[in-house]
Order: sequence, then structure tokens, then C-alpha cells
Amino acid sequence: MGSRLDDPSNESEDLPSSDDQFTSVLNSLIMALTAQPAAIDGNEDYRYINESSREKVLEEIYSDPNVAEDAFYLFNIGKLRSTVRLFLEIFLPNDPHRRVAYAVKANPHREILRILIEEGVNCMDCASLGEIRRVSCFDFDPGIIVDWYCDLTASAVDLVIPIIANEYRDGLQTIYLPDGIFGSFTDHAVYGCPCNFITLKKSGRIASSSNLASYRIYGPSCDSGDRLSDIQSSIKLPRGVAVGDKLIIENMGLRAHNISSQFGDMDIPAVVLYNDV
Repeated sequence: MGSRLDDPSNESEDLPSSDDQFTSVLNSLIMALTAQPAAIDGNEDYRYINESSREKVLEEIYSDPNVAEDAFYLFNIGKLRSTVRLFLEIFLPNDPHRRVAYAVKANPHREILRILIEEGVNCMDCASLGEIRRVSCFDFDPGIIVDWYCDLTASAVDLVIPIIANEYRDGLQTIYLPDGIFGSFTDHAVYGCPCNFITLKKSGRIASSSNLASYRIYGPSCDSGDRLSDIQSSIKLPRGVAVGDKLIIENMGLRAHNISSQFGDMDIPAVVLYNDV
């Protein structure tokens, strides 16, 4: 008596491949997540200032004395749009199968995602269910892929931090900021990335970089590790920086905002949008 396995008439229909099964499960997951409201972080509130240059934006912001000791991010919408357009122009522009992906973890702020989608970024690199839920709230047909990293946001964001205290300590000029290692500089601490500090004087002018001195810089947490000068061995700033002066750190659009913690119950810097085209 022969085995049923040897009988060709008992052959069943082809089973779906593992790739087909994965795609089916992923599509079901995306549909389920889309049906849920996307969580919007309260820290994603923002203010829009209808000015076309960083200088004018800062002038308007500091016309309000109540923000003198606040740190905040400047999102340059025009810079982000022009960066995306340049990327799309030079990256396989004639390939009908091109899928331009953005790594959501780089900066998941909803206004950045909205602008990227408007400009033609048609694929989101999502590394978590939360990121899939976040992009699913937008009115587009997202492709979800894994492990293709594209940083389009770094140069579009600056961080502005006021100097809130200073002293001469242990043989070195020392200044204190309301943001630090546990906030906007976490990424710099992890990867050892140096920062380029631009000093904005209380008068509103950019300080000259011709007469510099070494400084030690602390964040606000009173933790001994909250020291920016541990990231880079020598931080040079203009001599005579004082309380009320501000530091501008450019290229802070990569991860700084979304990985900032509230360690010590510190506030995450606010977001200000402007359009410098």
C-alpha cells in the first residue's frame, strides 16, 4: 500500500512563501495601527514666525523679555525644502522605481515629516511600531522599509541657548546653560560629535571669532556628567562672554530634539519655525 505522499493526486496548492507571509503580516499590522489615533507628543507644539532670516527671527523672539533664559530650536522650513529638492534632483531622477526613504528616528517631529512628504519623500524607514503609527496619520501611501538611512534634516535646525551663569572655576572660565548632556546634546555625548558654537551678544550682533579663550560648559542638571566640555577637549568662545549672551549651535536637526530627555524634570526646548528660502 503506497504512501499518500507518493500520490501526485494529493498534491496541495502551493503554500505562500515566507516573503509573502511577512508582507501579509506587515500589511495587517499597518492597517491595525492606522485605525488607532497617532500619539502626538506635547513637546511637538511649535511657534511659527513669519520672517525670512535667522537674525530677524531672533530679534523678534528676544523682544519678549520672558524668553531670555529659554533654549529653543529654530526649524528652517525653507532650508529643509531646498535640501530635499536637491536630493531628489540628483538621486536617480529618471528611475521610475526610485523610492526615497527617510529614517524617522533621525527627527520624527510631525512638521518635518509633513514637509518631507509634501516634497516627495515617499518611503519611511520605521524601526518601531510607534514610528509606523506616527507616519500612518499622514495622507499619503507610505512604503515601510528597514535599514536605509537618509539624513535630510540636520542642517535645517539650529539650537539657541542663553548663558545663564558664569564664573572662574579651577583655573578656567566656566559657563552654565539651560540645556546639556541629558537634553539636546545626548547624541553628541554618545557619538563624540563636536559642536560649533556661534556667540550672539546681548546687543544682537554675532561676536568675532578672532579673540578666543577656552571654556568649560555645564548643563543645568547638577549631575557631574552634565558637562559639554567632556564631548570635546577644548571649547573656544570669544573672550568676555557673559550672562545674557546666547550660543547658536548649527546642524542640530539630527536626533537632538527627539532623544532629549527630561532628566531632573528639565524642559525640552521649544520649537520655532520660520521660512528662509
